Amino acid sequence: MMLDNEYVPVLVNNKPNCVAANAAMLRLIRYKIDNRKQKENYTSYIGIFPLCCIDNVLNGYRAAVKFYNLKLPTFFIFTGKSCF
Repeated sequence: MMLDNEYVPVLVNNKPNCVAANAAMLRLIRYKIDNRKQKENYTSYIGIFPLCCIDNVLNGYRAAVKFYNLKLPTFFIFTGKSCF
């Protein structure tokens, strides 16, 4: 996927990666999807992640904004010096 003139992979070996998973997670936070119908859900989000996944989380947010036309005010907190 091209995000701001930068290629960001969302599939690896024909499988979704962490970027795709984060984008899908944000979509599910914002909308309830049931029987192919999309309904309003949460209108904002605060996420806490380990510092090591900053690229995947931020790229996932960028992918969600572009691909799903996501409008979800989001605040990310990155903490720690290593992954869990």
